[in-house]
Amino acid sequence: MNEDENRWLLIICQCGNHFGSFHGKKAICNMCGESNNLKTKKSFSDSNKLAEAVSEANIPTEILTEIEKRMSEEEKIKNNFYKSENRVEKIHSVLKKSTDEDGIMKKEKISQNLSNQGIESPTFDQIMGMAEEQGIVIRCSIDSWRWV
Repeated sequence: MNEDENRWLLIICQCGNHFGSFHGKKAICNMCGESNNLKTKKSFSDSNKLAEAVSEANIPTEILTEIEKRMSEEEKIKNNFYKSENRVEKIHSVLKKSTDEDGIMKKEKISQNLSNQGIESPTFDQIMGMAEEQGIVIRCSIDSWRWV
């Protein structure tokens, strides 16, 4: 057998157990001891990849489904985090651009800049409400704010 060929085998036994074996070596199921009714599912050139494949193949489908679901949810949370961080940066940038030379931000200018950036959510009222609540800005009049 040539060096480049796959030397490690992923084998499935009639009992349903998956295990690994070196090509050319007599394979024996480590679950039931069977050595005759075995099928090779895949071959690998790397023993680490074989180990991963054996582990994955022997995970019960219910657990695999749960793992995939959790990984998917984790990915969504991660993506939403980056999107929300990016949105916060955009909103902060809009507020800075909306500030005049006297340090005042007016509703009309903020709304216009939010629209120019394509920010529809959160709404203008939500943004300014959160900014006031967090003590970032203070209301100067009915339609203007100043940085704190």
